[in-house]
Amino acid sequence: MTTSVSYDEVYKTRWLKSDDLPDEDLVLTIRDVIDEEVGDEKEIKFILIFSEIQKQLILNKTNAHILSDRFGKNPSAWLNKRIGLYATEVPFGGKTTLAIRIRLKGPTPAQPAITQPPDVPDDVAW
Repeated sequence: MTTSVSYDEVYKTRWLKSDDLPDEDLVLTIRDVIDEEVGDEKEIKFILIFSEIQKQLILNKTNAHILSDRFGKNPSAWLNKRIGLYATEVPFGGKTTLAIRIRLKGPTPAQPAITQPPDVPDDVAW
């Protein structure tokens, strides 16, 4: 009998993957930035922790440059910033693969209140 459990359910990961992203940008708020040794080489990378989801994003050099160019080189300046994550095809190791990229997003703008003009009597001389 074939299992009904998915690959992602069996091999859970704390890392955000391109397959996790919707077709539109996933807009998230950076809650924290930590550094951690990751990968087989135990290379230190920045890790983004978000307010809206549990999965975390390991920052590659491209995405780290986007954040540092816009918000500064000190990761504490990245906190509470809103970013959009999207999947795109990139060349890697002689092949094309999906990767997560960052798009900068500003705060959600407040909708302006619609006000009615005051009632002006018809006989007012302009």
